[in-house]
Amino acid sequence: MNHILKAKIEHNKLIWFNPERFQKLLKSMSGGIEVVFRKIKSPRSNQQNRYYWGVIIKILADELGYDPTDLHFALRLRFLSMIEDNVTSGVLLVPKSTTSLSTAEFEAYQADIRRWAAGFLNISIPEPNEVELNESN
Repeated sequence: MNHILKAKIEHNKLIWFNPERFQKLLKSMSGGIEVVFRKIKSPRSNQQNRYYWGVIIKILADELGYDPTDLHFALRLRFLSMIEDNVTSGVLLVPKSTTSLSTAEFEAYQADIRRWAAGFLNISIPEPNEVELNESN
């Protein structure tokens, strides 16, 4: 079983977010271990999510006549698909989940949708700073 522990770096030292868990895990390990360092991604923000569903999805769903959930899946398939080559079933397009995107990746995804909507569908979607978002968006 793999264990993921998070830490921050201060003055070139690791500061564990849960030092008790780290100590307990360390005591339970015998033999060698492998340590992998990976920068923690900032998950997409609530404001980005409100903009996505309340502006991008709403405008496109209204204009195109799609159910918002179906449209969300179609956009993921169009802009976030990864090709998986499966020996038994061939090549598959697998859409990445938007919940796994960082704030920067989610903004890039939204920018791709805005460019596509403007260029291909002739639908203008305002930028995040051009709309007022509230809790209901």
